Amino acid sequence: HVADFVRKYHELHVQFQQPKYPKTVQFGLKCPGVFYRANDVHFYKKYFPDTKFIIGLRHPVSWFESFYNYQSHRNVSLPK
Repeated sequence: HVADFVRKYHELHVQFQQPKYPKTVQFGLKCPGVFYRANDVHFYKKYFPDTKFIIGLRHPVSWFESFYNYQSHRNVSLPK
C-alpha cells in the first residue's frame, strides 16, 4: 500500500531535498496499483506534491503473455 511506502520513504524523500544532494537524485516506484485505489493518489498529493507520474502502455497480447508467465512462475492456477 502507498501508506506503507509513505511511512518508509518520506524521511528519505525529505533527506534528498537537502542542499547537500544534487537535484539529480531521484527515486521512484513502479506500481500500477496506485491508480486502482482512490486514496493512494491522495497520499502522493499530500506527501509528495511534486511527484511526476509516467504511464506506459503495452500491447495487450504482450501484456497478457507477460502476466501469464508471471502467474505460472508463481504456480497460480489460471482459468482454462
